[in-house]
Amino acid sequence: MKKNTVLGSVMFLLIVLLLGGCAEKPMEGTPYTVMNLTGGLPDGWTSVTPGNSLRSGQLSLAPSEGDTKPGEVIIFFVGPNEKGIEDSLSRWASQFEAKYGDPIRKEDMNRQDFRSNTLKMIMVNFSGTMGRFEEIGVGEVPMRENWACTAGVVDTPSGPFFFKGTGPVKTMTDQLPNFKKFLQSLKYSAM
Repeated sequence: MKKNTVLGSVMFLLIVLLLGGCAEKPMEGTPYTVMNLTGGLPDGWTSVTPGNSLRSGQLSLAPSEGDTKPGEVIIFFVGPNEKGIEDSLSRWASQFEAKYGDPIRKEDMNRQDFRSNTLKMIMVNFSGTMGRFEEIGVGEVPMRENWACTAGVVDTPSGPFFFKGTGPVKTMTDQLPNFKKFLQSLKYSAM
């Protein structure tokens, strides 16, 4: 009888552990969905109405102490296009100048390649002067000194999602851990 009680207790404990291990952890941050990606927005991040119809989503990042302008993250989805990943990263870097007017080079970018929730992800960041350029659907973007770009690509079975974040250097630097945490929170579900 004692053997059955011990065996029953062990089985009960295993079931509790297995069920507890299967339970989904609560998402951190405010829930956020863009098309078929769902994640959690860090504190100080808010979803705003996209500035034009070419954007799949847009986020505002609260400015750091001492900064007067917020950061923003613009989200794009253009469908299956693996070549577009490296082209987009290069194009975003070409919109910035490093010291003395030199263009941002690949070696000037801090790049991290990683996986989260089975998705391949890339995150880059760099800073300098964001030059004037034409943005489709927006028009001319003004030159901004001491500006930074923190960008991410989340490669899904439907194609890559692009997250282009720009803002004052201090704000974007302070948001680096949150940006990565946000990307890592994203989960894909087939439409």
